[in-house]
Amino acid sequence: MSNKKKIIWIVSYPKSGNTWIRIALNLALTGNIDLNKIQINSFSGLMKYYIKRQDDLSKPGDIAKFWTNAQKSIVSEIPENSFKALKTHNVCAQIGDVKFPDYRYTAGIIYIVRDPRDVAVSYSSHFNMNIEETIFSMMKEDHFIFNSKSLYRSELISSWDKHVMSWVSSKFPKLVLRYEDLLSNTHGCFKALFDFCNVKPKINIDDIVQLSSFKKLSTLEKEKGFVEANRYGASFFRSGKTKVWKEYPEEIFKPVTIKFNKVMEKFNYV
Repeated sequence: MSNKKKIIWIVSYPKSGNTWIRIALNLALTGNIDLNKIQINSFSGLMKYYIKRQDDLSKPGDIAKFWTNAQKSIVSEIPENSFKALKTHNVCAQIGDVKFPDYRYTAGIIYIVRDPRDVAVSYSSHFNMNIEETIFSMMKEDHFIFNSKSLYRSELISSWDKHVMSWVSSKFPKLVLRYEDLLSNTHGCFKALFDFCNVKPKINIDDIVQLSSFKKLSTLEKEKGFVEANRYGASFFRSGKTKVWKEYPEEIFKPVTIKFNKVMEKFNYV
C-alpha cells in the first residue's frame, strides 16, 4: 500500500478498540505515550477547523457537506514522504451527494471489529445509557452520535452490521482486526498493523504491547486523566475484556444475535 500524502483511516464502531490502535500506532511513530497528547486525531474533532461558521450546522447531517474539502485540506498539509492517520466512527457511505471517505485522499483503512454484545455493554457505560436503549440505537441505520453544542463532531455510525460491512466490503486497501484477537495475540496484531502502515516502530513491539496494555492505560487515566473520557465520570478504560455480556441476562441480547446474526457468523461471534 502506498500511503504517501494520503490518509490512513483507523475505523471502528464506538467502543471497539479504536483508541487502543491509535495509541499503539502513536507509540510506533513517536516512541512515547501520553494519553492527552495522542498525535492521531479524530476526524470529527478536526472538523471545527474546516467549517466556515458554526451557524452552518443546524442538524447532525449538515457536517457532511464539509467532509470532502476537509480531507483535501488535510492531505495538502501532509509532508511529501509521510501520511496522516485519523480516527473515525463514520460509516463508509454516502450522505446526500457526499461519499465518505473520499477515495482520492485515502490510502487505506484499519478496521477493528468487536462482538456487538460487548460493544453494547461498553457503549452503554460510556454514554450513560441502559443496555436496552443502547441495543436499540445500535440497530438504527440513521444513528448519529453528536453533541448539540458541537455539531461539527457529528458522526453517522448507522447500525452495527451496516457499519462493519460498509468498511469490510469496501474496495480500499484494508487491514481488519478483531478486538478479541488483539487481546489474545497483541504482538501479532500490532506487527500486522505496522506492516500495513509501512511503519518501522521507534521502539520494540514488545515494549509497545506493554506500554499500551489495558492495565497500563487504566493506570495512566487514573493518574493523569484522559481528555476523551466521557462527561459522566465513568472510566474510559473500563474493562477491556471479552464476553463481558455474559454477566447480563442472555435474553437482553437476543435482538442483537437475531438482527446481526449473519455478520456475527462472519466473525465467529456465534
